[in-house]
Amino acid sequence: MKKRFKRIKWNEKEVTLEWTTQDGSETHDHQLTCKDAPKDSFNAALQALRDDVLTISQLDKQYGEDMRVQSVSLSLSEKTGTRGAVVTALKSLDIANAPLALHTPHLVSEGADDDGGADAKPNDKTGVMPDGMWDRIEELETEAWAYLSGQRAPKAQTEMPLETPKEPAKPTRRAKTSMEPELEGAGV
Repeated sequence: MKKRFKRIKWNEKEVTLEWTTQDGSETHDHQLTCKDAPKDSFNAALQALRDDVLTISQLDKQYGEDMRVQSVSLSLSEKTGTRGAVVTALKSLDIANAPLALHTPHLVSEGADDDGGADAKPNDKTGVMPDGMWDRIEELETEAWAYLSGQRAPKAQTEMPLETPKEPAKPTRRAKTSMEPELEGAGV
């Protein structure tokens, strides 16, 4: 069974994963939205794309200091098998209550022409991801598959801890009451 991601998103409140599976000629779309926080390595893989966003957008590194990558939308050309991506990042602005949403243009992992064909010249980098970006996306995909398999950040403990069980009480001899018959010497 073939499977691939279409979208990976973490908005610091919930994870959204969209993927397809293909079994023979049947293709199925899937989506998971979950409030469980991902592992730190998931977020690190997502944030590793920040420098790529800055490079693609022709912005200097200082501009990206308070920028956060939020999602990656992935594509696959059925014609060539070439994978592509659009990365969405958010940048805080002093003048606004909401961040600037920055979407990279769709870029492919290999040379391709506008029709999705593999006709780009070897040194033509137009429409092609920066070096190493696809490797970083594959690392993010690995983290997303791990998330789907249940690997999440440890949950913060919000309940009171259970008391440690006490040792069972040892039987003790109790004093005889005046109402109990004396058994010693009663021939019983």
